[in-house]
Amino acid sequence: MKATLLIVFIVLFVVLLLVYPFKIKGAFHFNAIEDVGFVVLKVFVIKLVCMRFRFNNKGGLELKKYKKKKKKKKPVTLLGSYFMSLAKKLDVKKIQFFFSSGVPDNAYLVCMVNGAVETISASMFAVLLNKYKHLKIFSDVDPVFNENKLEVTASVVVSFCLLDMLLSVIHAYIYYFKLLRRAKKHG
Repeated sequence: MKATLLIVFIVLFVVLLLVYPFKIKGAFHFNAIEDVGFVVLKVFVIKLVCMRFRFNNKGGLELKKYKKKKKKKKPVTLLGSYFMSLAKKLDVKKIQFFFSSGVPDNAYLVCMVNGAVETISASMFAVLLNKYKHLKIFSDVDPVFNENKLEVTASVVVSFCLLDMLLSVIHAYIYYFKLLRRAKKHG
């Protein structure tokens, strides 16, 4: 009896682990005046990516991040097909977008830049709202007329389950093998 209950519990645990919708939180902030920004990507409380970046005098990008061991890379087509398959199964829950810019001597430029950013962000949110009906969107485009300022902050919460990830891997391998067969036939 104990063995049966243990097996049932393990099977239920594995099924629930595969079907549970995990959430990924991502955040981005960039301050163009001070040339500093950061990017964070985490699942639960585990930080997958956490880095700070800054532009140097030569215009290059300096990254400060946690170093991880590099793994052997798969071919680009396999990775690309995996992410495309996974992107179709992701569920976007919440998007936050904050933009602030300003130039003290040119109100026309400030209004045009902020208007363009507001229009582009509203268009992207409209497309996302057509796909995800229960999406929460927080957006603020703020013109500043009395100081030099250019800041962008974004945050995205995406939901997925491990079953979707496993199915995406299977779809990616099927697509990858089709590409290999085509490549062998054509040369």
